[in-house]
Amino acid sequence: MPALRQRAAVRVISTASPCILSLTLESSLSYVARLVRQQSIFCCCHQVTLLRHHLLLIVHKPMLTEYRQRYSQFKTALSREEYLFLSGQKEECETASLYSDNSDLFTSDIIAELQKSLADISDYREDDCEAIRHLIAFATEGRLESSVRELSSVIARDEARATIQWKDHTLSFHEAFAALTSEPDPQLRRALSARCGEIISSVQDLRAERLARLHESARASGSANYVTLYS
Repeated sequence: MPALRQRAAVRVISTASPCILSLTLESSLSYVARLVRQQSIFCCCHQVTLLRHHLLLIVHKPMLTEYRQRYSQFKTALSREEYLFLSGQKEECETASLYSDNSDLFTSDIIAELQKSLADISDYREDDCEAIRHLIAFATEGRLESSVRELSSVIARDEARATIQWKDHTLSFHEAFAALTSEPDPQLRRALSARCGEIISSVQDLRAERLARLHESARASGSANYVTLYS
């Protein structure tokens, strides 16, 4: 072997690993060559893995972008509807129609696609993973709520129509709750709270039916019940 080639080989061996110096020159050259091949294969596999993640993000990004936009629009409309109803500016709560009009946000196919997007993202992208988990929870909760939206509307309507006579005033159910926070007399607060409790009790059978349906929907989704769905 030419001297120049030997000196170059020794320099490579010295920078590669101290233990290689104990090998013969010829075996060291073979070892270094094998290391180079292995490193090249590793780099190639790593690049392929990175390329795969980038391609998956490109595939899923349009779907996620559109879903996030629809999610934001739905949450805005839902918050506005609940505010108008609870503030007394609307007599009927129309959240059921919102869930009906946006039912495609809560299908099992959408949930499966979101879960696939989550599985395809590396764990070190914690913020992206957390954002998709939030969308999955939203879609799952929306699917459950869609299954009981009629009952939810009936409960909200019956409570909204109930009234309480209090201090020469007629209070709605929601106004009575607001009055509780500003009533300074403890005995009057207890009396008003009891009147509100009567209205709540009048729709307890509907709440029990609603909860039973939620458990049923959770089991249909593969969970033991409504509680374990969020565990």
